[in-house]
Amino acid sequence: LSLLERGASAVASGARLVYSTCSIEQEENEEVVRLFLERTSMLQVIEPNAPASLITSDGFVRTFPHRNGTDGFFAAAFERLL
Repeated sequence: LSLLERGASAVASGARLVYSTCSIEQEENEEVVRLFLERTSMLQVIEPNAPASLITSDGFVRTFPHRNGTDGFFAAAFERLL
């Protein structure tokens, strides 16, 4: 969460930020994004530039070894509003 917040402070208005992990744990992924959005109004979640088959119903990218033949992976894309 701290890394995401520090990164967000360096993003210019209208620019994008991607939070990505090589983890499938919700505590490191969706939960961090949820807490981040509760603490800031500077950025909003946007649809990532990724194949539709990898985008979750929440608008994040997620891969699983048993489904995608890759490592477990998560990404959330944001755009700075202010």
